[in-house]
Amino acid sequence: MSSVPYADLLARNLRIARAAADLSQGDVCDRMRSLGFTAWQRSTMSLVERAKRRLAAEEVTALSVCLETTVTRLMVPHGEDEPDLVMFPAGLAISGGRLLFNDRSVLWDEKNMPQLAERPDRQAAGRSLAFEMAEISRRMAELEEDAPHPRTPHRDEQ
Repeated sequence: MSSVPYADLLARNLRIARAAADLSQGDVCDRMRSLGFTAWQRSTMSLVERAKRRLAAEEVTALSVCLETTVTRLMVPHGEDEPDLVMFPAGLAISGGRLLFNDRSVLWDEKNMPQLAERPDRQAAGRSLAFEMAEISRRMAELEEDAPHPRTPHRDEQ
């Protein structure tokens, strides 16, 4: 199984998303500045894409908008050529799938030290996925209710 530091995975996904959007680093920074990230320069994007600068959650969210993709696409492994494991700075390597679903593969001891479970709970992952999908469906329904609906002209107005 191959592993990669999480920062490298995020940097790689950002490079791929920028290429897919056919944007230069400068274009992305222009978009970031238009969203209020006034300190973003081309050198900022270069550092981010080389995993030399950490990102705040709101920056990842804004980048997903600028790159016309999703936060998930930027933050989790996907595709056949992706590593099986992502590694945190302390060296703990976990399955990339754990970033999407809580399969109880990471347990915590009484000293709050992480331990890998011998057998992840795949049923818990399924329940987690079902819960997430239900929440997404519920939220989409709420958004549709709140969205203004175009007025259908009366047949006499046509």
